[in-house]
Amino acid sequence: MFPDSFDWNDTAKFSKLLNGTDTITSPEQISQLDFFVYAAKHYPLVSGLMIALFIYFLFSLYLVVKNFRRHKWAE
Repeated sequence: MFPDSFDWNDTAKFSKLLNGTDTITSPEQISQLDFFVYAAKHYPLVSGLMIALFIYFLFSLYLVVKNFRRHKWAE
């Protein structure tokens, strides 16, 4: 759903740069990065948890790859 359209003209900084316009007139013009900034602005706990879990996932993936490479070279 398209939240408060007046708020998007102040919040959608990245969309304005990508589209080369000064105003946002439709939801299709809003980039996903601006949706994330909007969510971080209005729901900071959920956004922070999502970032923390993504970093945890990347770190876990790094450890799995590192462990796999170490065991493969030991054979």
